Amino acid sequence: MPDTPPDRSARRWRLIRDVLVFSAKVALETARDVVLFPAALIAGLLGVVAGGDRPERTFELVRGLGARFDEWLNLFGEHDENEEPGIDEQFGKLEQLLVDEYKRGGVTAQAKQAIDRALDTLQEKPPAHKAIGSGSAISDKVGKSDT
Repeated sequence: MPDTPPDRSARRWRLIRDVLVFSAKVALETARDVVLFPAALIAGLLGVVAGGDRPERTFELVRGLGARFDEWLNLFGEHDENEEPGIDEQFGKLEQLLVDEYKRGGVTAQAKQAIDRALDTLQEKPPAHKAIGSGSAISDKVGKSDT
């Protein structure tokens, strides 16, 4: 049984939210890598040059910070939600703010309606005469070049 329009819209918005959150998390993970790479090299170098009895101490600190960041970021949703709050809590607050704005009928509601209309239009099947390959300029040119 096909989705009803409100159900389809809700599923689309859930997907849009999930893609945006995941993309933001991937961007943050990339920023972490850009910072962590030189920090690990510097920590290792410091440990070798001036580490004393525990040359690995600074490097372990960098690794520990990276591990805590991974738990906070929870990129793939693999960490238990009973642990310390992470970025998902921040995204939840932002989402609630947007939902509240939508319920008040503000700009968010108007934007959502416009996006829903545009997405509905994109998902409609094109008429048979506009389908690629049936009387299109491309198929006409391909057919003529074979002669």
